[in-house]
Amino acid sequence: MARLVGYGGAVKIATVATAGIKAWSLDYEVSVLDSSGFDTGQWDSFVASIKKWSGNFEGFKNGAPLTIGTEVAL
Repeated sequence: MARLVGYGGAVKIATVATAGIKAWSLDYEVSVLDSSGFDTGQWDSFVASIKKWSGNFEGFKNGAPLTIGTEVAL
C-alpha cells in the first residue's frame, strides 16, 4: 500500500504544475540490516540500508508525451 497518497497538491513536470492530474501515490522503503558483531558481546545494533521509492499519478495531460528521464515532482 502506498505510503503517501493524495488528491490535492500538484504534479510538477520541469517545475511547472500540470493540470488534469486526478490522484497520485508515493511508496518508499528503507531496509534495516543487523550490524552486530559476534565478538562484541553487546546488544544488537542495526543500520539503515537500501532505500527504494516508486510512485505514480493518473489523469490527463495535454501536449507532447513525456520523454524517459523527465523529472517529475509530487
